[in-house]
Amino acid sequence: LVSFSLGTDTAGSGRVPAAFNNLVGWKPTRGLVSTDGVVPACRSLDCISFFTLTCEDSRTLIELVSGYDASDAYSRPRPATLPALPTETFRFGVPARHQLEFFGDTVAAEVFAQAVVRLESLGGRAVEIDFTPFRETAELLYAGPWVAERLAAIEPFYDQHPDAVHPVTASIIGGGARYSALDTFRAFYRLEALRQQTREAWTAMDVLLLPTAGTIYTHEQVAREPVQLNTNLGLYTNFVNLLDLCGVAVPAGFRPDGLPFGITLLAPAFTDDAVCAIGARFHRSLGGILGGTTVTLDSIPRVSAPASRSGAASAPGPVHLAVVGAHLTGQPLNHQLTTRRATLVKKSRTASGYRLYALRGTVPPKPGLVRSPSDNGGSIELEVWSLDQAAFGSFVAEVPPPLAIGSVELEDGSTVKGFVCEPFALGNAEEITRFGGWRAYLGNLSASKAVAPPHVTSAR
Repeated sequence: LVSFSLGTDTAGSGRVPAAFNNLVGWKPTRGLVSTDGVVPACRSLDCISFFTLTCEDSRTLIELVSGYDASDAYSRPRPATLPALPTETFRFGVPARHQLEFFGDTVAAEVFAQAVVRLESLGGRAVEIDFTPFRETAELLYAGPWVAERLAAIEPFYDQHPDAVHPVTASIIGGGARYSALDTFRAFYRLEALRQQTREAWTAMDVLLLPTAGTIYTHEQVAREPVQLNTNLGLYTNFVNLLDLCGVAVPAGFRPDGLPFGITLLAPAFTDDAVCAIGARFHRSLGGILGGTTVTLDSIPRVSAPASRSGAASAPGPVHLAVVGAHLTGQPLNHQLTTRRATLVKKSRTASGYRLYALRGTVPPKPGLVRSPSDNGGSIELEVWSLDQAAFGSFVAEVPPPLAIGSVELEDGSTVKGFVCEPFALGNAEEITRFGGWRAYLGNLSASKAVAPPHVTSAR
């Protein structure tokens, strides 16, 4: 009914209620917004969160209230250089089908499947990931010593006013007393091992797409089985702060029974703006009413967030890189792009006026691209990949001579960074411009070898 409300999110309290109320729920990077003055749950994990009607409103709020606070021991300043994350074409992880859990709710499963298709239509590429380490991290939150941290937060009150604590809450928090320092360190070691496992998944995806909750329950159902059903509702949320992720829960439509359904987009710390931008695109494509109002999203103009009060630099934009040879998809050096989380933007060609040469003595074999507009060179097949600036810098450092990175004009007239060749290497190189690209040249070589007559030696 209102433009925004503040919340807190330790295990999902800023996201699950958003999904159940047709709202946006933004859980920012831990420490980005000061928690000074908040009654803590798990102080090392707590976040201030936002319930809003639109992602744009959430982004405006974060710019207004974020910033380093010396009075909050867990406050963190934004890095001077923020991690880059693509928002137009991107990879989104989805758990393997057998790892998705909807607790028998086939309607929720179908609505989530529709959300996957919608995100693909917006430029996303679905990547199946192993959800196991994320799920095991979620289990640590209430089956590990972080429950003791909840007890530490309210221990004087808990000891002096035991009857004032809800019985279910008391049973959970009171159980924190059984954990020892040994248990705590073992849990820390387990968490680090799980973090290491999740890093493998992040090499294959830019954002993680999940149901905000696998199903929805009535108050009566939760009252009968409070611990188990709340555990179910936290399956896709409990791991997020432990793994230092940020995320936004976004409305994803309504079920046939009239209840809202929501998805969540997650990414590593300090990628908040990019995650919110993807969430906004998803929400805008869906449209519909806002929260519990009669106002439609289409009737609300997009708004620009104000300049950050913290003075932090905005995230540098990605670099588009044209590749013409051994870095093409399926070629032997393509891994130098994919391991840097580069994404394929498009397949294209150079403008006319380029020549391509097969270089001698390169391992693996590589071509050299040279611009030659004066003698009517050809148009060469290429791929354009997107990398963040840090990844681009490390990539360039690996480029061996005689290759270099320069500017390449595409057939549509735009210019991107790309591989070029120093002229000295062309003296003994074979010109292969007539093939129109490296793949066609390699295909011709293979065909030639296939039809070549066998070598015959004289009998003795």
